[in-house]
Amino acid sequence: MKTVDLVATGVCGVLYAVVGYLTYLGIFCPVVGVVRFWPVVVIPAVFSVLFGPIAGGVGAAIGIFISDMLVHGNALLSVTVGVTSNFTCFYLIGVLSRMDMNWGRVRAVSGVG
Repeated sequence: MKTVDLVATGVCGVLYAVVGYLTYLGIFCPVVGVVRFWPVVVIPAVFSVLFGPIAGGVGAAIGIFISDMLVHGNALLSVTVGVTSNFTCFYLIGVLSRMDMNWGRVRAVSGVG
């Protein structure tokens, strides 16, 4: 891992946590309880595309853990659900953004066109 990737991972995690905490909007959902409106997910997605899947995935995992600790304070729930799902999602976004897509096959498989 290069120094740039390490710094990008740290910046991604801190931005994701701080902006997520500052824009925390708890929305009441009668079935589930209070859920988050979370437009901040753009930050690790951009880092994942620009700096690679590891930087985006690990940055998102760090950021969601810090944010969850500030908002909820439940480390077990954050590690088992939030950290793993955020890492997986943004790692996949980074991998998919670097793939050479054959759009003819994508349309054929998806049934579009």
